[in-house]
Order: sequence, then C-alpha cells, then structure tokens
Amino acid sequence: MTNDTAIIKKIENDTEIDRMVNKYLLHDSDPVPYVEVGKDKICLPETYSNYEEKLRKFEVRDDDVYVISHPKTGTTWCQEMVWLIGNDLDYEKAKSEYVIRRFPILEVPVYKDPHANNYDIWKSIDPLVLYGYIPYTRFFKSHLPWSLLPEQIQNGTKKPKIISIVRKPHDTCVSYYHHLKKYGLLATLDEFGELFLAGRTVGGPFHKSILSLWEQRNSPNVLILNFHNLKNDLKGEIKKVADFLEKTLTEEETEQLADYLKFENMKKNPSSNCLDLIRKGEVGGYKKEMSPELIEKFDQYEKEHFGDYDITFE
Repeated sequence: MTNDTAIIKKIENDTEIDRMVNKYLLHDSDPVPYVEVGKDKICLPETYSNYEEKLRKFEVRDDDVYVISHPKTGTTWCQEMVWLIGNDLDYEKAKSEYVIRRFPILEVPVYKDPHANNYDIWKSIDPLVLYGYIPYTRFFKSHLPWSLLPEQIQNGTKKPKIISIVRKPHDTCVSYYHHLKKYGLLATLDEFGELFLAGRTVGGPFHKSILSLWEQRNSPNVLILNFHNLKNDLKGEIKKVADFLEKTLTEEETEQLADYLKFENMKKNPSSNCLDLIRKGEVGGYKKEMSPELIEKFDQYEKEHFGDYDITFE
C-alpha cells in the first residue's frame, strides 16, 4: 500500500522541543523551517513540500539499486561498497568521480542549500531532473523512510535492490551531532540528544526510520546490514552484499575490496569523503562522549522502541 499526498505540518514553537528545533537547527544564512511529514511525523526541511509529488511519482526501475538509511548510520561507507561490487570493482572510476555523483541522494533538492560552498556540486546531481534517461543500472541513496519512498517501491510494482543499514542509536546520535557541528550547530550534545530522542532531527524519528525498512526485511529485494557487523567482519558483509547483487568475487578480490573500504582509507579518500561525511566510524564511541544521564535515556529509548524486534546493534 502507498500513501497519497503526505500530510505536511510546519514545526512551530508549540513545545519546548520544537522551540529547540527552531533555535538550533535553522541555518543562519538560509533559515528554512522544518516540517513533520506523514503518519510517522518525519522531520524534514520545509523544502520537502516542493518535491513531495516528484519523489512519490519518481519512475523506478527494477534494475535500480538503493541504499536507504537514517543519516549517520554508515551510509557513505555502505554506498562505496555497494557501488564497487555493482560495478565489477571499477576502482579507477571510483577514485576519479565523487560518490555523490555516482550514487546521488534521491531527495537531494530537499537538503541542498543555495548558500553553501558546495552548492554547484549538489545542483549538478539532482536525480529528479538528470537521471531519468541513464541506460545502465542507477544507484541512489535516500534518508527517507519506507512510507515516503516512490510509490512504485511501496506498492511493489517495481522491485529494485534495496540495501539498508542499522546502527545503535547512541552512536548514530553522536556521529550526527559532530556532523552538524561542522555546519554551525550551536546545541550541546545533551541538547541535541534530546532532539534526537524526540524525533526532531532531520530523518527522524530514528526508530520510525529504522523499523520502516526492517519490516521489509523478508522481501527478496531487501537486504538489511548492521554497522557493527561491518566493523567486525567486513569481508563477510562484502560477500553478503555480493550474493545479494548477484555478483561473484574471488577471495583475492574480497580482500582487496575490504582493504579499500577500511575506515581509515575511506576517510582519506577524496572521492568517497568529498563532503567530509566520514568521521571515526566507531562502535561504542558514545560512551566517551555522552553523559551517564544521556546514556541512560538512550538505553531506555532503545529498549522501548526496539526491545520487541530481533535487531542487534552491538
């Protein structure tokens, strides 16, 4: 089943949390308000309303490949792995072309900031305009939940390969916080953590995002990966993705790809990390940064929202 036009409501200053959204998340030079979208009240920039129909009606192909995940769960890392496996380990092209061009964000116009230094890069990779006539397999990334994806995906009339990745909410929050600090976020980690837990960060609520894809895990065209497993058994996860994409890798090729995808190598790779999206990639790093009180809140959040599901974050 698909949703008709999603209900879009502007986030005002009705609650203390929403006042924090408007205090900490608005960009000083381009204060685009935030909205909650659809039944899951997904937090997105108000610009989403300009593209909601185009996204819903986007023409999907069965041979498309999508990486769909909540922000800061290891998406860029996963993209590079998926693209290289899907393109027969074409390292030369991977090194010479930015991953955001090879594997653009489906809803990129929702996020792009005309005042940003990298705006020219963003406007040149808009899938809603530029990728309709590509004759070969297309690779797309998205931070949208299942309920806001193109209707052909939701209703099953098209069955592209979909790969999602899950990560512990604590680590996701810390990574997200440091990412936004680069763009002028003034909130403390405690304050940002409160916004994250309340579902008032872009792409949130976190549990709605994660579970929307988790509920599709038994579909043959959906594969769920785990950040923890990628860190602990990268070669095993590479083989899993290769099987899913119906590609065959030799042991030597798997070793070579695992070395290429080592986090320290990815961080230094300008084509993969062109927007400085890769930070530390730690499992459990939150323990060194979160206060005991905030950790306790996140522990309770994880238990409340994921306790009934067979999801292991670590």
